[in-house]
Amino acid sequence: MIRLNATATQTGTTTGFNANARLANGSDIAVAGTLAPVDGGYRLGLDRAELEQGALAARLAAPTVLSVAGSTVSLDAVKLNVGAGSVTASGTAGEALDIGLDINALPLVIANAVMPELGLAGTLSGNATISGLSSAPQVTFTADANGINAAAIGDYGIAPLHASVSGSYADNVVTLAALRADGTGGCRYRAPAPYP
Repeated sequence: MIRLNATATQTGTTTGFNANARLANGSDIAVAGTLAPVDGGYRLGLDRAELEQGALAARLAAPTVLSVAGSTVSLDAVKLNVGAGSVTASGTAGEALDIGLDINALPLVIANAVMPELGLAGTLSGNATISGLSSAPQVTFTADANGINAAAIGDYGIAPLHASVSGSYADNVVTLAALRADGTGGCRYRAPAPYP
């Protein structure tokens, strides 16, 4: 971390906070909100949360609340706008899981901020439901990716690709209900379902 500016104010049992930071990788982070104790835990209200790195930006779409009671965290439709896309999470996470995720046109270029050598392009949309126990999670998912390109496939003349997948995860096994991919030059793949 290169720079951190933070302030806090106290009103009764509620603490208001505002912080800005510049990280060593050039990312700028800003967060503001309130923290207050409630029965059995606390309530975190987020008014602002932003992450910027170059042209890439992720921002909290609207103020939201996270409640913590014991080991359980409750999410009140936390939505992040990432580039022209978004990710929304809602539900509860603790010993028992009940979480819904919705991804809309998420730009895959965000992965390049961490690993530039990936050279990823395209967008990802889909949804997932996470249930079961934290020690044995169960997931159902669908995903649709458009305009996919990457350094690893750039020389094969098949990009951009469109791919879609649906399936589930349980007992440390991923089962695909459907998988298909289409690219330029007649590239086409269909996986037998279910797989494995």
